[in-house]
Amino acid sequence: MNNQILVLDDDPQVAKTIKTVLSRYHYEVSWARTSEDASRQLKTNRYDLVIVDYRLPGDNGITWMSTAREAGHFMPFILLSGFTMNREDQARLRNLLGVRYILEKPIDMIGFIESVSIAIKQSNEDIESLFNNRSRQKRVRKFSDTSQIAIQEVVEAVIERGKEEPPAEDEFDLASFLAEASDDLTFDTSPLEEIDSQETTGDYPAVSMGSSDVFDAELEESLMELRLEYLKDLPDLLRSLADKLEIAAATGWEQKDIMEALIQAHNIKGSSGSHSLMIVSELAAAIEHALDAMEKESKVISGGDLEAVPLAQPE
Repeated sequence: MNNQILVLDDDPQVAKTIKTVLSRYHYEVSWARTSEDASRQLKTNRYDLVIVDYRLPGDNGITWMSTAREAGHFMPFILLSGFTMNREDQARLRNLLGVRYILEKPIDMIGFIESVSIAIKQSNEDIESLFNNRSRQKRVRKFSDTSQIAIQEVVEAVIERGKEEPPAEDEFDLASFLAEASDDLTFDTSPLEEIDSQETTGDYPAVSMGSSDVFDAELEESLMELRLEYLKDLPDLLRSLADKLEIAAATGWEQKDIMEALIQAHNIKGSSGSHSLMIVSELAAAIEHALDAMEKESKVISGGDLEAVPLAQPE
């Protein structure tokens, strides 16, 4: 029987691309668009790996993963994200959450395939042993509860720490939290070059993605067909984003309307980037970044004054 993989991502374009690619390597791929759907599927199916997007409608992947672990699901997870962090903080976060990889969107398909082939071999028993103590469960739950904070803003604060005054007591700082939460938990912060071929059980170091021979001609042809299909859908996706922005502006930039536009921009960013349409992806990323700042600051702007929030390019 082929390995079973569940993809939790609300973007059907990304899910379709992942399924096409992984099917070429004899994986059986199922799709869940929401965290509720993913939880239902875990109750009725056995999966060897779950690929989880960070940003989900009304939820986030970290919170869902912690809930799944508490429910006794100890298959390997891969987290897809649109945020970046330094290697040490990523190593701590991987170990805290029990995920083998945190992969950035847009997806690099060569590295992605290799990540899946390695992560899916991780023993469920090894993962269960990581979570078989209340201390770790408590720390993961604390992080997942806090992860509703805008991750990109937190990462930027981490990068800028030391340049400004220390954060106030009620301000969340990712680096400080991970250092505290990871006390007594093993993690590997070795340079990437030193752990390229390292086999691990339990402490999830980064692994180099060096293979350039993964793709075959038929797969490349399939990806090209997907790209052409996506190009046909792209005008409608962009019009949908424009409509959501107009609705948000007309209603005074209420949080619900901002979030709907933000999710649409996030999906276009990921799917366009995965199809190597980087100009579109970067534009969608800029819109997402601006909307994220508006939503997290609970800023209300009247009459569609979009210029009040600059569309700064994210790092």
